[in-house]
Amino acid sequence: MRALYYFKQCALIGPSGTGKSVCQGEPVFVLVDGKPKLTTVDTLFDELSRRHPVRLEEGQWETIVLNGVDLRVVSIDRLSDGVSWKRAHAMARSVHKGDVIEVTTSRNRTIMATPEHSFITDENEVKARHVKVGTRIPIMRRVPKIEGAPLTEVAVADLVPGAKLTEKGVVMEGRETVQIPAPPRIALDEEFSWFFGFFVAEGYVGKGFASVYNKDAQLIERCDRLVSSMGLATSTRVQRGLTELRVFSKAFVSMLSLATVSRRVGAGKGSQARYKRIPGFAFAMPDASKIAFLRGFLDGDGWEEEGSELLLSTSNRDLANGIIILCEQLDIFPTVRTKKTKGATNYSVVMARDGAAKLGVRLGGLRNATDHRRHVEMVRVTPEMLAIAKRAYSRLPPELRTKRYHKKTVSYFYSSTGMIGLRTIARLASDLWSPELKGMAETGVLWDEVKRVERVGYDGWVYDFQVPGTETFAAGFGGVLTHNTHIVYLVAKIAGIPLWEINCGLQTSVYDMFGRFVGLGKDNWIDGLIVSWCRQGGILYLDEANMMKQDVATRLNPILDTRGHLVLNEKDNEMIPRNPFGYVIISMNPYSSEFAGTKPLNAAFRRRMSGWVDFDYLSVGAKISQREVSLLSERVKIPRDVAEKIVRVAAEIRKRYKSGDLPYGPSVGDLVNWATLVADGLTPMAAAEETIISLTSDDAEIQRTVRRIVDMVVGSGGGGKVVEKTEAP
Repeated sequence: MRALYYFKQCALIGPSGTGKSVCQGEPVFVLVDGKPKLTTVDTLFDELSRRHPVRLEEGQWETIVLNGVDLRVVSIDRLSDGVSWKRAHAMARSVHKGDVIEVTTSRNRTIMATPEHSFITDENEVKARHVKVGTRIPIMRRVPKIEGAPLTEVAVADLVPGAKLTEKGVVMEGRETVQIPAPPRIALDEEFSWFFGFFVAEGYVGKGFASVYNKDAQLIERCDRLVSSMGLATSTRVQRGLTELRVFSKAFVSMLSLATVSRRVGAGKGSQARYKRIPGFAFAMPDASKIAFLRGFLDGDGWEEEGSELLLSTSNRDLANGIIILCEQLDIFPTVRTKKTKGATNYSVVMARDGAAKLGVRLGGLRNATDHRRHVEMVRVTPEMLAIAKRAYSRLPPELRTKRYHKKTVSYFYSSTGMIGLRTIARLASDLWSPELKGMAETGVLWDEVKRVERVGYDGWVYDFQVPGTETFAAGFGGVLTHNTHIVYLVAKIAGIPLWEINCGLQTSVYDMFGRFVGLGKDNWIDGLIVSWCRQGGILYLDEANMMKQDVATRLNPILDTRGHLVLNEKDNEMIPRNPFGYVIISMNPYSSEFAGTKPLNAAFRRRMSGWVDFDYLSVGAKISQREVSLLSERVKIPRDVAEKIVRVAAEIRKRYKSGDLPYGPSVGDLVNWATLVADGLTPMAAAEETIISLTSDDAEIQRTVRRIVDMVVGSGGGGKVVEKTEAP
């Protein structure tokens, strides 16, 4: 159970979200102070820990509260299936020893996470351990735009440590007079971006030079013209059918090395292929320069296949991930193919005729009906889609409402497979004059089918972002969207007011909540979350309130009573009145040994709550709620009599939990997990062993007690396997 208190006109509702943790090495695309960065979760945490203090919390979580840095991640809004940049308020990590779940989708997007990690599906939220083949999870279809003007040039000295700006250009420290200087600033125009893409595909960095090579001498001549125009020295040679161009400038070579090679290994052709990467500034370039970059890579390591698709190939997973993100920034949604060769994995980023056209390549393409290569972006037909299409059809002029036009439009939503292509929805939106369908066709995510789920042994760090509002972020190869949802966020969105969330279990300090001076003097004051809420209004959401430090609770008292103001002792006793549209919601688990770290709520703080709601179970003991039975049956698509038996088991366990005989009472979410395994074909008893019995306690005697309750209600066989699912009404 979770009690929820509310202040003034606020109320709500429901349990807090679940924890989520992705493994080290998982890619993540973020904005750090407005600058794009493609990195891994562990590298990002290490970089942030050098700038911000790391706190050791209960449960051995190391947490960084991101007050001094604007870190944004790609996040999904489940109300609209749109993606946007959302600010992360904290990043944390913990050690995990045991199995992790590696999920791979049909388009070869992958992510590795702990078994308790929450995944969004097109039906509900499930734990990673319950994800199965055929489940549809969201992947990024397009990356949201980065605010601000695109990056049109870079300063070489800013990219290269140890570089020095002289009158002639940029040189490295030491023997400056004998070096060939690099230009101080390099324009990220289409020609240089093409060269950069070509170098990432076909270049390497040697001792004192950078080299590009190819069988096509005209491509090498194009590179030579560009670097020569920058005043750099070059040499060309032909060997074994390859034309090679070498560029000599210590500063320029260092820039290429640091920007495109994550690790200097070897100094020959192909030796650095597995360590190439796309530099962060490439994601901030103008779209025309991004297209030129991809075209340069295509000229180096790409080809057309059967005149129907374009392939960009690499043996580097990080580089392939960067290419995918560049494509998604350009509204190109690629397919990824993998092939293992000589102990390595080759990644091919594949685009059909629409994407190829943006790169200036004309392809014959395949018709959607004959395209079996997964270029068609399919989504599940929902009752909402059909209802919108019918309404739009009914509003058409009478001369268009014919049987033939109905077959041409609305009938597409009666698909025998239950799926429909996004391009088809876009066409139907135009034919039906429907802005709602157009919005669905332009969704920022695609629900991709899981093709493989593997358990892998793991011993290392796992990582988590705290993203208030949506509690979702994109991570993994290709951008898999995962989440940790909370209904309070939905209330804030519907009300159209900002949400300020503080997890009191993170032992957040007074300075983080109320503010502090940064640097010397009293000019650089930064408001904390509570002060910002006082000034701007909205919902102040205090989660795990009975883990709050007492000094924080005491300072909240004058805000919550008739005084309605906050006194900033740290800032010359400035008095800040509470915004008239400022509301407080607090939530917490009951004070008990079951929830480690909880303590009785401060009495003065408690009296300042206008009222509270205690959420109890729907079914307890002999009281069986038909609403809970219906919810379980309809959500998981199992027969109603099976759902009722599951609820009866839960009611008995909850009764014994309330009397103190058992340590845990199952929630509705726990019953959904149990019922999901039943719907997959397990008997209720076998499914209970993997869920409700193991969940209640690790103690063997307690598990035997729960097992007897299950056996008493459903029987040891559980009535056989459930092989027929009821259809949703």
